[in-house]
Amino acid sequence: GDNISADARLVEANQMKVDSSTLTGESRPVRKVARAKESEGDNLIGTPNIVFAGTNVAAGSGKAVVFETGQKTEFNQIASLTQEISREPSPLQKELSRVTRIIAFIAVLLGITLFAVNHWVVKLPLQVAFIFAIGLTVANVPEGLLPTVTLALAASVQKMARKNALIKRLSSVETLGSTNIICTDKTGTLTKNEMTVSKVWLPCEIIDVIGVGYSPEGEFLHRG
Repeated sequence: GDNISADARLVEANQMKVDSSTLTGESRPVRKVARAKESEGDNLIGTPNIVFAGTNVAAGSGKAVVFETGQKTEFNQIASLTQEISREPSPLQKELSRVTRIIAFIAVLLGITLFAVNHWVVKLPLQVAFIFAIGLTVANVPEGLLPTVTLALAASVQKMARKNALIKRLSSVETLGSTNIICTDKTGTLTKNEMTVSKVWLPCEIIDVIGVGYSPEGEFLHRG
């Protein structure tokens, strides 16, 4: 259960197996050996004599020489790649942008039309016709649209929070409502990949084991 905190090359390995689910998504522990073996290209993850930061020892023991730490480890480099991914606007943001462009075009068109009618048909002074046109254009702008949408999304976030769902971005609420399929890695993401005992059945009683994963914390609840 020891956590590996750096990328290292094994020099000794005694029946050693490593849980690499946080790095590769593999649900089963990977056997590690001390003998050197060439990796495929620049990919070190599949090399059997190298252990990586962020993984855990599932069985056995070993000694290794550290060659990468901190931001240079494979785990942190993968994490850095996720930060560089550009975020696309949500369906709601795309729709709001489209509606805003349409409304702005209509408002400007009506303003120009009113200015032309007031100045050349009604014969209003240029300054008065211009003020009327500006007033109509501003009046057609839906100033309450964004606050209304924001309040609706905030209310949805609070409702989901009561169901233990953590929302980091307001737009994610609407995106989730438009989602049909979610493809994600289960092992190490949705689950901890740590097989633990949750109940013990004895002849005269049942014991509930309370705790999370391999953490040495929790308690035993006896039921007669």
